[in-house]
Amino acid sequence: MPYSATFEDSTTLPRRTVYSRLADFGGLKKYFPEAIEECDLEGSGIGSVRTIRMKGTDGVIVERLEALVDGSLISYSIINEAPLPLERYHSVIALSDEGSGCKIHWSSNWIAKGAPEKEVRELIAGFYRDIFAGVVRAA
Repeated sequence: MPYSATFEDSTTLPRRTVYSRLADFGGLKKYFPEAIEECDLEGSGIGSVRTIRMKGTDGVIVERLEALVDGSLISYSIINEAPLPLERYHSVIALSDEGSGCKIHWSSNWIAKGAPEKEVRELIAGFYRDIFAGVVRAA
């Protein structure tokens, strides 16, 4: 089954650096400050829960960290009725070495709710693109 939204890119940053930044589950605001007002974390590691308040949006997005595979994979799910036009969201970030840098493949499955699937796909892929740009910019 193909993913509902996918983003792929690469950077000269080492895979370990990209992984450590994205695996800092409560640190998302550092990489996407233009859109995130607040990001709070409860717990640590797999099973930890982050609560995200987006700027200009009512409600919060609550995500649970589902998997961490050292240096190569991060997976998480939205576990609340988020103020996004989707439901049943689950995402996987896969990282691999590419030359002296890193390649990212960030994908998710979800069901569009209240908006056309194409619009939701573009919104989600845009989030991935902007977060990844913030991860690279933080170098």
